[in-house]
Amino acid sequence: MVALANLVALAQVDGKVSVDEIALIERYRVALRLPENALDQVLDESLRAPLSSTQIEGSREERLSVMKMMIRVAFADGSFCPRERRRLERVSISLGIEPLTYADLLVEVESTLAQKKSTRRGLSIIGSLAVFSLLAAGFLSIWNPFAPLLDPRTLLAVDPEFVLQATDDISSFKHIEKKYSPSILLIVVWYDLVKGEERVGKSGAGSGFFVSSTGHIATSKHLVQPWKFKPEVVHMIQCEGYRVDTDSLRIAAWPGETDLRAPSGKLNLRTAYSTHSTGLGRLQLYSLAKDLTEMRRESLPDGRRFEGEFHQRNNDDLAILKAEVKRPVLPFRIYTLEDHGLEKLDAIMVMGYPAGLKILESDIAMPSPSTGTIRKVEETIFLTNSILAGNSGSPAVTSRGSAVGVVTRYVADPTLSCCIRSHHLLELLPTASQLLAEAGELEENGYPGAALDHFALALCRSPSESQEKRIQKSCYRIFTRRNQLLREQESFQTQNNPSAARKIEQQLEDQYGCNWILPRTAQEGPLLGE
Repeated sequence: MVALANLVALAQVDGKVSVDEIALIERYRVALRLPENALDQVLDESLRAPLSSTQIEGSREERLSVMKMMIRVAFADGSFCPRERRRLERVSISLGIEPLTYADLLVEVESTLAQKKSTRRGLSIIGSLAVFSLLAAGFLSIWNPFAPLLDPRTLLAVDPEFVLQATDDISSFKHIEKKYSPSILLIVVWYDLVKGEERVGKSGAGSGFFVSSTGHIATSKHLVQPWKFKPEVVHMIQCEGYRVDTDSLRIAAWPGETDLRAPSGKLNLRTAYSTHSTGLGRLQLYSLAKDLTEMRRESLPDGRRFEGEFHQRNNDDLAILKAEVKRPVLPFRIYTLEDHGLEKLDAIMVMGYPAGLKILESDIAMPSPSTGTIRKVEETIFLTNSILAGNSGSPAVTSRGSAVGVVTRYVADPTLSCCIRSHHLLELLPTASQLLAEAGELEENGYPGAALDHFALALCRSPSESQEKRIQKSCYRIFTRRNQLLREQESFQTQNNPSAARKIEQQLEDQYGCNWILPRTAQEGPLLGE
């Protein structure tokens, strides 16, 4: 009865229940051996409670069957609206169905329904033309298995390697923190202010996170260009006659869980991406959001107030760094709020380095996460998470592992933190054409999992219709190949052939898993004091 109620609730998501949907649900009612008045009862009660794994108990095969039933109902009226897609995704997580398996079910169901629709259409044509059309449709469905086009955003709704370990948010956040910790970077910036022969060194620390598998790092502009934001520095420039020596600007970024300091206690650039050292690889300032300034009064550390020209507190406090990575890294998926439907009181996690270097008690760059809830969702997102200055540039992450915002500041109190919606990052990143070209190279080099990350990012960059079709076909091919490997692994395990099963497991890890290798080996590069 619970399954039937949820089938009806799903059919009602788009605001109407079509004749085809009712007919299909009635067939399921008969198959489930429910009484004849069950459907009328459900429609009268308008049960809309979301499906949960505690309501549907049974084997994995039974849960997959329930999922397939719901997908068929969603497709029954010939359309698949965003609200239906989001509901199905929530149901799949509640039932403990992995994202790749869910995508495989979508492909299977839509392909079957499309073939039936094509057959019915072909039979309506008379004579030899009908026979020709039917044969042609059959040939095309074999030649091009992606003829029934799926929305690629459905295939890439979550990180393909992200498997929810539990239905509660805290367990999910623990899993995300463990997996993505190496993708959170501690960023340290040094620069000089000069006036005549006088030179004053400045530094600051904050956070950043990988947003592409080829090394693009999202962070805050006020971290890499503090002289546009920081009151004491703005005062020195505008009131005391100093200027920024841009040639002295140095930026270093340590991935999470890497060695931060040498045995001498100095910062170790051998384990960092840096603008002035080889280390793990070169680092460059890839792009900045536009500058918009305003006159306002600010307070200095000694309590004095002055009026100066500052960068506005807006959604342009963003920057992208580019690290020269030797292998693909694990990026966070970027999604807009429309994709997620964030609401007040939704759970959220901030991952970064509060207080920068000061909070670190060991010689390891270890991110410190905090959990909270959404307070407000408008042009910016306000959170209850406790943040400090070093959190600037941290990702705000949902319990499904997606970065929906970049932490920028707190207002009046550290538990009223503000983050910039992730879609503001998009125009700072490579175009859809550039991302698709890189995705092709990644797949050719044996990293289809990293290619999927690029496809997900390309979908956010307003691809053309032809580019979107290319993404669809590529995703289908990659998902199909991965599922084939999983079936081969399961077959070897059934045949009690552990060596062959481990070989497939290693292949899956190399091609689709986290390609990040913790850089413990010393590289060339200097040591720095703080």
